[in-house]
Amino acid sequence: MNKPAIAVHAMFPLAYHQTHPSQAAAHIHNADTLLAQGRTIARAGCGLSGWRAHDTISTRGCFLRNAFTYVFPPPLAPTTADVPSSAVKEWNTRPSESEIFSIAGLRPFESTLVSLPPGNPAVLVHDQKLDDPPQSPKKRVKVNVDVGPLDELIPLPHYISAPLDVRIPLPRSPLDIHPTFAPIPPQTTSSVEDLLSSIYARVAWLIPVRGVQPWNDVSRASVALGHLSVLGPGHLPASDIVWTHDALRQFWTFLCSCSETQGSVTGPLSLSFHTAPRSSSMRSQQGTTLPGASPCHLANNESEMTSSDPEPLMPIVRVLTDIDYVKVYCDAPWAMSVRRMLAQWTYEEDGCAEGARTVGGIQFLEFAKLVLVNETGEGVLVS
Repeated sequence: MNKPAIAVHAMFPLAYHQTHPSQAAAHIHNADTLLAQGRTIARAGCGLSGWRAHDTISTRGCFLRNAFTYVFPPPLAPTTADVPSSAVKEWNTRPSESEIFSIAGLRPFESTLVSLPPGNPAVLVHDQKLDDPPQSPKKRVKVNVDVGPLDELIPLPHYISAPLDVRIPLPRSPLDIHPTFAPIPPQTTSSVEDLLSSIYARVAWLIPVRGVQPWNDVSRASVALGHLSVLGPGHLPASDIVWTHDALRQFWTFLCSCSETQGSVTGPLSLSFHTAPRSSSMRSQQGTTLPGASPCHLANNESEMTSSDPEPLMPIVRVLTDIDYVKVYCDAPWAMSVRRMLAQWTYEEDGCAEGARTVGGIQFLEFAKLVLVNETGEGVLVS
C-alpha cells in the first residue's frame, strides 16, 4: 500500500514461543507493556474519522469482525471553474450589452465547401414476392357428406320428455348470464327479455344436423362420413357445423344425461330428434360434397301443438321438413343457461383412420348461431 495503514487486533491472545526459561519474566513484562501501548493507540485512533470495519471473507473467521483498517479521506478534486461562484449574477439581473446579440447584425453563414456532395446511387427496393411463382389457390377439402336417412343413427325413442316426478327437487334459480343475441323480427330486444323472464313460457333451441334453417345469419350443418381428422382446416366457415356419426351419437347421449340430472342448472329439459327417410333418388347422391338439405319430417310434440293459428307457420314448417335437427326444450328463464351448456359440450374422437392426424376435443356449438323458438314455433332470437 502507498498509504499508511495500521491494523489493530483487539482481544486476540498473543502466543510466545519461549526458547529459554530465563527469558519468561522479560517476555511477561514486554507483553504488559505492548498491551498497554496497543490500548493507547486504539483509543487515540477510534476518536478520529476514517475508521471502518474490515470485512474480508478470508479473515472473518479468524478475527470475528475485530480487525479494523484506517485509511485517509480521499483528496478533493481540483476545481476547473474559471468563474468563481461569487461572480455569478443574482437572479433577475438584466444581461449586459456584450451579452446581447441582434439577428439583423449577424452576417450570413458562408460555407467554405465548393465541391458538390457525393451522389449516392439510388437504392432499388426489390420485392421478393414478384419473383416467387404464383401460388395456386388453396384446394378445398373434399368432404364426403352423408345424404342418407339418419333414422337408425340415434337409438329410439327420438323424443324424451322432461321428468315430472314430484320427488325430484326443483332446480335452483337460473344463473345471471347475458350472452349476445340478435332478435328475429318482428321480435325486439325488449320483447325477448320479457319472454325470457316469464316463468310460465316454454322455449326450444334448434340445433341443425343437416341443412339450412329458414332464418337469416344462422349456422348450416352437414353430416360427414368418416372421421373429422381427414378434414383440413378452413373447409367451412367457423359458424357452420360438420357432424360425424360418432359425434352426433355422443351429443345425443350428452343431452339425455342432462335431462336426467336432478336439480340441474338448466331446468327440466325435453329432447326430440327430427328426421325422415330419404327418397330413392336422393340415396343415389350419397358421396357428394354438397352440404345440402336433407328432407326430414317434423314431429313436434311440444311446441306447435299449442298454436291456435298454424297458418303463419306453414312456410317455416315446409322448410323445416327438409332439415334434420335436434330440438332442446327448456323453460324460458333457463334458455341462456342451456345455450352456454351447448357451447361448452366437447366431443372427443374415439379413434382415427390410419395415417390421419390426431384431433383433440372439439366444441361443435361454441361459435354456432342457433335459433331459439317460442311455444308456437316462431323464431325469437339467434345466439
